[in-house]
Amino acid sequence: MRALNQINDSARRASEVISRVRALARKTNPVRRPERLNDIIKETLNVVHYEINDTCQAMSGVEQHRRLLRVRTSLTEDEVTLEISDGGPGIDPDVFPSLFTPFFNTRESGMEMGLSICRSIIDFHEGKIWARNLINGASFFISRPKIQPPE
Repeated sequence: MRALNQINDSARRASEVISRVRALARKTNPVRRPERLNDIIKETLNVVHYEINDTCQAMSGVEQHRRLLRVRTSLTEDEVTLEISDGGPGIDPDVFPSLFTPFFNTRESGMEMGLSICRSIIDFHEGKIWARNLINGASFFISRPKIQPPE
């Protein structure tokens, strides 16, 4: 029964993703509405759950016990921030200036549009994205102004 519930949940999530992609393809004006960041993160992690090993490829050269992918949110009076950190080798300092450039790639395959597309989406939402190296690994940060609920 548990397996059937997981299949049902995965099918529902896939259907929602397809609906959102279709809405994007219609070239209609995007609808902005308040959403809880933690809910979006939970939903996203559920969708990518089975692909997370590929997502963590930056840590493939790191000892198994040191591999860590951390997703953390924080909230201030004015801003909400998402931090995604890994325990990988970090980002080559020479790469930082090109990191969010379309078609920039440090791998042998792929078009590397992901970070460029992320930046476009985040810019649309009046946010910002940046990265920095840690002692062990790297962090990507996304922040945007906090939306005040209507009174």
